Amino acid sequence: MAVSGDGTRIFGTLGAGGALDQSLDFYYDVPSQSLNAMGWISTPPMGPRAISADQTGTIFMTGWTLNRASDFVELAQFPNAVGTFSLGSNAIDTAHGTIYAQVGMSSAFQMWPPSPTPYTGPVLMVAGSDNLAVREQLKLPENLSGKSVLSSDGNTMYSVSSSGLMVMPVGQLYVTQGAKIHQVASDHASLLITSNWCNSTPQTTVFAVIDPGGAATDFSLSTNMPGVTLTPSSGTTPTVITVSVDPTAYRSQNGTTSGLILIQSGLAVNVPVPVQLLINNPQPEQRGAVFNVPGQLVSVLADPTRNRFYVLRQDNDEVLVFDGSSFNQIASLRTPNTPWSMDITFDRRYLIVGADNSQVASLYDLNTLQFVRYLPLPYGHYPRWVAASGNAILAACRVAGPVHTIDRIQMYGMGTAYPTLGPWKNDINIDTAIVSSPSGNFILGAMADGRTLLYDANQDLFVSARKGDFTALSGAIVAPADDTFIVGSNALDGSLVPLGMVSETGTTSGFAMAGGLGLATSAQSASSPGVVERVDLSLLPYLVRPTFMTEAPLLADVMTSVFTRTLAALANGNIISLSTSGFVALSSNYDVAMATPDITSVVSAADLTSPVAPGGLMTVRGTNLSLTNAASSTLPLPTALANSCLTVNGVLVPMIMISPTQINGQLPFEVSGTGTMILRTPAGVSNTFTFPIDPTAPAAFLVNVPNWNTRMPTVTHAADGELVTPSYPIHLDEWLVIYVTGMGVTSPTVASGAGSPLDPLAQPVAAPIVFLDGAQLPVEFAGLVPGEVGVYQINVQVPFKGVRTGMQIPLTITQGGYTLTLSVRVVTNN
Repeated sequence: MAVSGDGTRIFGTLGAGGALDQSLDFYYDVPSQSLNAMGWISTPPMGPRAISADQTGTIFMTGWTLNRASDFVELAQFPNAVGTFSLGSNAIDTAHGTIYAQVGMSSAFQMWPPSPTPYTGPVLMVAGSDNLAVREQLKLPENLSGKSVLSSDGNTMYSVSSSGLMVMPVGQLYVTQGAKIHQVASDHASLLITSNWCNSTPQTTVFAVIDPGGAATDFSLSTNMPGVTLTPSSGTTPTVITVSVDPTAYRSQNGTTSGLILIQSGLAVNVPVPVQLLINNPQPEQRGAVFNVPGQLVSVLADPTRNRFYVLRQDNDEVLVFDGSSFNQIASLRTPNTPWSMDITFDRRYLIVGADNSQVASLYDLNTLQFVRYLPLPYGHYPRWVAASGNAILAACRVAGPVHTIDRIQMYGMGTAYPTLGPWKNDINIDTAIVSSPSGNFILGAMADGRTLLYDANQDLFVSARKGDFTALSGAIVAPADDTFIVGSNALDGSLVPLGMVSETGTTSGFAMAGGLGLATSAQSASSPGVVERVDLSLLPYLVRPTFMTEAPLLADVMTSVFTRTLAALANGNIISLSTSGFVALSSNYDVAMATPDITSVVSAADLTSPVAPGGLMTVRGTNLSLTNAASSTLPLPTALANSCLTVNGVLVPMIMISPTQINGQLPFEVSGTGTMILRTPAGVSNTFTFPIDPTAPAAFLVNVPNWNTRMPTVTHAADGELVTPSYPIHLDEWLVIYVTGMGVTSPTVASGAGSPLDPLAQPVAAPIVFLDGAQLPVEFAGLVPGEVGVYQINVQVPFKGVRTGMQIPLTITQGGYTLTLSVRVVTNN
């Protein structure tokens, strides 16, 4: 037994009948001296045999359930409870809106994200007193085994335990400074690193490991994700952690890879929750912007009259409300335990949420974004799926009994199960999904075992049901019109007769209508790219071309439901797809046609005619190479410009400039032989262009000179750095500096795209030989210009005799079997 904090009600629980699964809960109202009771038959048995009440006697906790005292309606229950009588306890802390509870469970309770090595010792759960959403887990030295009470100030909890009495300073959980209880946590539940297939440089983000109470607590971090470095990987709270990701480790993953950063601590009394790490690495042509929303997201719903959309977060028991233009979260609404589905009433005023571990649906005012009231279902009925028509609000219920039913939700009072579904027995599959049509005239039902049914709101009857068309059903479920329904990849007519397939890429995850056409999303796996297809429902099975998305939509989870509602088309034209990281936002014209790129030639950037060599600067020509102009002067040079990238033999090319007709960049040092070039842009992937790669191919940079009609090679006077021209010719017995590209690999090696070092200087492996009019010139230095990319210089001395003078004297550079000849003017010193 237990008494409410104000002393007005005494609550009790006891075994009833001869079976362990029978129990009786009661309370005695002191002012009225009346007794109220409710008997239960529960599976598993209602354990632990412990009971507690809040301050006013409004709610009470018994076993693994939270109940409303006025009518004994079960507001929430802990999932996976096993109902062990002598294991566990509970206490309600009204001041903090908290319930402390230990409940026997079939497996270790998993918060989100779930740990790969869950803590299996005894834990005290710190849960919300409205819905039992677990906020924290505290390690216990031994199991609790009976009654618990809180001190009058709520700071201390006294519990009967396995070996006697346990005293816990729970009030210190809420102290922000100077707490003695050591805890450890991350300030981020989830981290998203959005890279790009084109990016080869490490990507970083940060998070902090903290003690919520402000104490200095030890911790260590680990991850098994390849290419991920944590700095530092251990320390004392608070510490900022840098997460560095090598995108090349995920080059073959064109979607999002999900993993965990595990947190451990020797001092912390809580069970640390891992940090989810998401690495998104799409191809440039994949569409959509990724928004990171932590948690186990299960459903999305567009508001037809407001610029909003709603997302169910199941692990935290809440509805997240987002603005449809900025995609910012503007509110969160607490739901019953394990929210499963939601719908908007036909008058567009209220949102209704159904849940799997509460015998109530919840009602919210969409104008004020406030909770209105609970909508109770019959005892033992859990409203997984809810759908609102113009006449009735239905719930597909999981029932604590042998028969699962469709119930009618009442806006006031308790809902009722339909006696029959038209001519059919009200006996549905436990995994049954229901959705309403936009007109409010119909509600479609689909079952995992392949059955379908249809409710007509105008007749208040179930007018159609079919079985035998499918052996099983799964995937998206939507009623886009009164005469067309979608379940998985199947389109059904107004009589639920199959019409054809709406997707050729697999079972759909989401379906919505936008611009008169259907949108269907699917994916091969959670880490693969998503696919969105436009579907003309009047021309099935004709499909408008599929488009790849930046990440996969959420896929059906057999542990929850095989049916999904992951796509929403907003009134402003934006499209929201629940996805691996949270959601992907697409514009209404996401698939606007764009001309694919076409490469036509690859030449040296120095003279636009010579062949290319590793490390040299090159110019790529073609059409539709980019949607816009972009350039970069930062070092190292980027491998992505204008969301586009270029590869040669699979190696990313550092780029200087990109335009619709030309790309300038450095041919990577790593490539040789025959080059296979591919360009990836938001418009698509180019043709595969092959070209020869010479080991060395020196080419002099040509520049325009005022008053001269021809471009001249960059041969300069060493004394003043001025260009050699016919009006400022080469003199005998002087030093020259020749600037070229394409001299090949160097020693020491230099990373592609990086500026050349000053010390030591990088010199070509194949040394050049320079002749002027057949006379070999001494080469003082040949190598990369320090600080430059792909630019080489050759320092030579002109002899004081033995060289002809004239306007067209040949200057020849020979390197590794390749010869470059330039024409220069040479004069005597007189």
